[in-house]
Amino acid sequence: MLKQRPAGDKSWPIKCRGATFSGVDKDLVLSGAHLSYGDFKEAMFVGTGAIRLNETGLAHADLSGAKVSVFGENLDGNAIRASIDFSGANLTNADLSGSMFTAESSYAASGASTIDFSGAHLAHANLSGSTFSASSSYGG
Repeated sequence: MLKQRPAGDKSWPIKCRGATFSGVDKDLVLSGAHLSYGDFKEAMFVGTGAIRLNETGLAHADLSGAKVSVFGENLDGNAIRASIDFSGANLTNADLSGSMFTAESSYAASGASTIDFSGAHLAHANLSGSTFSASSSYGG
């Protein structure tokens, strides 16, 4: 449903405070969604392998206290890299204060875990008190 919202539509408010968005056992994909002015305070975004928020419109969104966590693991002999992708996202005036971003992979033979904000628009975004952690380990 979130991906169906038109760009800049304030008449369709997003009130997802404390909600959980899950890609359990798969990627969580919200790429290109128009989520500006959304209320995601203390929401949880959880995925396996990747959380894709690239090119997502999050201008003026409240993500304060949110937890964005992705896990990669060795399933059936296939290593999964953990990545959070905000590349090209619009986070202008977004509140990410006190948020936690975690990309963690066990047995990341396919590469290091990453949190990517390349090309993201962060003008006047509030990142105070936010934590970022990307780690990879081998073994079980």
